[in-house]
Amino acid sequence: MLEVKNLQAGYGEVQVLWDVNFSVKPGQLIALIGANAAGKSTTINVISGVQPKKSGEIYFHNKRIDQLESNKIVDLGIIQVPEGRKLFPFLTIKENLELGAFSKRSRRNLRKNLDRIMGIFPDLKPKMHQHAGNLSGGQQQMVAIGRALMAEPEILMIDELSLGLSPLLTQNMLKVVKDINQELGTTILLVEQNVHLSLKIATYVYVMENGKIVLEGEPSLILEDDELKKSYLGL
Repeated sequence: MLEVKNLQAGYGEVQVLWDVNFSVKPGQLIALIGANAAGKSTTINVISGVQPKKSGEIYFHNKRIDQLESNKIVDLGIIQVPEGRKLFPFLTIKENLELGAFSKRSRRNLRKNLDRIMGIFPDLKPKMHQHAGNLSGGQQQMVAIGRALMAEPEILMIDELSLGLSPLLTQNMLKVVKDINQELGTTILLVEQNVHLSLKIATYVYVMENGKIVLEGEPSLILEDDELKKSYLGL
């Protein structure tokens, strides 16, 4: 479905990614985990087309996409929930959600998808006309995920879901992500620093360190290996 080959990227003369290779199959919930500054966010920003690459190739359904503009990548169904939510604070929840259905592929189903988001996040329903900037961090994360779902993603990339959230809210949001994967059938690439919780919900894991993929495998195998947990995950 999604294949990243020999990806290299950085900022100016500072290289961040070094020959990154990984793939995502339909229906998977992939966790891309690692410490701060490992290159996780840079990786999905390059996939989304908002960060240029130095070299490498990215394919989606066997079609090369790394030379496309970001709006064209969105039209293909690759949707990102950005780190820090990046909502429009002076627009209402409803207006923020509707902006997620801007592309032609999702605009025709705006009403149906809006109702579906209210089913996933019922706490948002009575607040639909409140400004997004007045919401709590957890509620803002709900809106950010809802906005992405409004775009009808084939693959949903979520960057740092737990940022600014309490441990309890993080657990609740990760459960929602798992439900979106299992009940809606949405393929998910989750970038997350909370290693322990990410391993609990993922179907496959890639571990990134210093801009490289250093480990991959099924979560259960990684959790059973004390040496791997100590060396790469700090567990």
